[in-house]
Amino acid sequence: METKLLTLDSTYGFAIYMTELGMKNNPNIRNRGRIVLDKNNKPILFTNANIAFLVADMELGLYKGEFKLKVIKYDPKKNKITDICNFEAMQSFGNNNYQVITKDMVYYIREYKLSIVKSIRYFVFEDGDIKRTEKGYGKSRNKYLLKLV
Repeated sequence: METKLLTLDSTYGFAIYMTELGMKNNPNIRNRGRIVLDKNNKPILFTNANIAFLVADMELGLYKGEFKLKVIKYDPKKNKITDICNFEAMQSFGNNNYQVITKDMVYYIREYKLSIVKSIRYFVFEDGDIKRTEKGYGKSRNKYLLKLV
């Protein structure tokens, strides 16, 4: 068996993979082979699993069960996506390092994690500190204002 060390970067990374339920409930999300794509039809790669989960939840609106994470290799010259493994198959051994054993390869995967707090701030839209804005107008208005920021 061969051994390979992968550092997640612009070639290798976590990708959001939509399940059958996710495809059914979210037909407007751009994908190729169920891998979520950006506006340039390239897979969105993440160097950190936590950030990938946050983007799937907060930006794409996917619920648990509608997506999974996969480690993929993306070759922009050939526009080819190669599946490495599922996130669930990865065994963690601390310090953001994982191990995956496939049929013919042992992968050691190192995710990038930034743990520096640069500043702490919060957003209050219009009179959000006084009034709850959880219905219709409030949700759409908050999204609009956050995009402006």
